[in-house]
Amino acid sequence: MPPRPTKNSTLFCFFNQFFNLFHSLRSFLSLTGSGSYALGISHNNRYLIGFRNTNINGNYPWLVHDLYNFNGKGNRDAFIVHFNGIGDRLRLTESGDMLIEGEMAASNYNLSGGNENISLSKLYTRGAADETIFDGTMYFEKRVIKVMQGAENATTSNTSEFVKSPDAPGGSSYVLRTSGYRTFYSDYIEVEPGEELFGEIHARRISGSGGLLYYGIERFDKDKRPIAGNTGTTYFVVGGNNLTSTSWTTFRNHTTIPTSHTPYNGSDGGGVRYVRLRILYNYSSGGALREFTMPILKRTNYHSHVRTNYDVEGSVFRDTNNSAYYLDMDSVSYLNDIRPNIMYDRNDTNYYVNPATGFRLKGSNGSAVIQGSWPQLRIAQDDGTPDASINYDAGGAYRKWNVGPGAGGAEGDEFGFAIYSNTRGTHYGTPLRINALTGRVQVGDRDNPRYLLDVAGIGYAEASFR
Repeated sequence: MPPRPTKNSTLFCFFNQFFNLFHSLRSFLSLTGSGSYALGISHNNRYLIGFRNTNINGNYPWLVHDLYNFNGKGNRDAFIVHFNGIGDRLRLTESGDMLIEGEMAASNYNLSGGNENISLSKLYTRGAADETIFDGTMYFEKRVIKVMQGAENATTSNTSEFVKSPDAPGGSSYVLRTSGYRTFYSDYIEVEPGEELFGEIHARRISGSGGLLYYGIERFDKDKRPIAGNTGTTYFVVGGNNLTSTSWTTFRNHTTIPTSHTPYNGSDGGGVRYVRLRILYNYSSGGALREFTMPILKRTNYHSHVRTNYDVEGSVFRDTNNSAYYLDMDSVSYLNDIRPNIMYDRNDTNYYVNPATGFRLKGSNGSAVIQGSWPQLRIAQDDGTPDASINYDAGGAYRKWNVGPGAGGAEGDEFGFAIYSNTRGTHYGTPLRINALTGRVQVGDRDNPRYLLDVAGIGYAEASFR
């Protein structure tokens, strides 16, 4: 047993002063304790405990117990942190509501619904309706050097490996510059079986040689079991590229999330439900000094119509059911069926094709050619009556010829050659008719028999033949 302190010893003096202080505090402050708790402080002032470092300014904190009305819910008992001369800065009510005035920082923030937490990280997807799967823009822009969420690992622990780039593609002004072997594995990310993902990364060589770039995803079933060896990895963006170009090189590609798989080491054989980004920089032991942009991984599927008040632009629009059909605006397009109301010449709208009403074309010698095995041009009346014809315009009056079964005075089974003032203008006569049944050829006007020449029978003429 240690010796008891004497009346004049230092230890005795300390305890004596502490006892006197404690006794003086009790005169205006209620200090309590019991078998349930060690120390309690009671007072009718809201400011219960102040902490002050006398070596700095006077904006020291107080611990406060007071009422607080959070978001109109009514007054509740609250634990409050107050800064002297400034005001209350943190309020935590008995209902669990908290208000902090100012900014907060943490590796990650979560929402709690009673079971697993929901991450608020802006790096990862919010769910199936969100286009983003993972976006490393802010990861690089804020030079992240530690784990931000779950099963993730940090790309680098060295802040100096993030450098500013004036010409790097992507949304971050920083790139990763390193000659060492670096890796990035994301947290588990929820995906939908059958959906398509798009990945992209950019890189360039600064100096030296060696080292490979890989970018892919690990794939897991509903229980986060890999669907195949190598953690179910598919390096669909880039798989082992020894980049030698000193210009920025883009690696991008698509992959479809499997809807089923061969069971592997206890996996369920169903669709993939989780993925993780896997990026290997300068695999496997370092190599050339290179720069890399932040990776992105996104969905290509939309769950509804796509609507916009602005232009839709793209190099090629391809059919999702058959990629052999596509629309390439400034090159060759392959389409199955086109049904327009009217098609105009882009340089002169006086020329057009309207399948329902007619068309007007411009051409020169040999501009309209029908070629094939027994080619035919068929012109017919809608109701089948013999009233169809072709109009030839030789210019000027009396030079509009209608040729066909409906030309001029041709009737029934006759094929005629008629003269008009214009396409459907004044009819000046039908000087030639051919009967399809009898073979009779009539030259002249049927309504004026004096000038009728019937080659198959008797011919009449105003004068003699010469």
